[in-house]
Amino acid sequence: METALHILLFILSIIIIIIVGMQGAKSEDASSAIMGGNSESKLFAESKDRGIDLFLTRATIAASVAFFVIVIATWVIK
Repeated sequence: METALHILLFILSIIIIIIVGMQGAKSEDASSAIMGGNSESKLFAESKDRGIDLFLTRATIAASVAFFVIVIATWVIK
């Protein structure tokens, strides 16, 4: 059982890496905001995801929650 959970954790970690890599940058002005860019930076502006961005955001959340639930389950089994 524990081995199956470890394999599932490995698969989920690869899935999370792929999903996060597919996501676009949330803010194009992040580097200028960190380096003291202009005051019109929209770093903290609200934006709504649509289409594939919404799917990738939800998939990331679901995969991350599943990952941590399995980590806790592995810990409880030991």
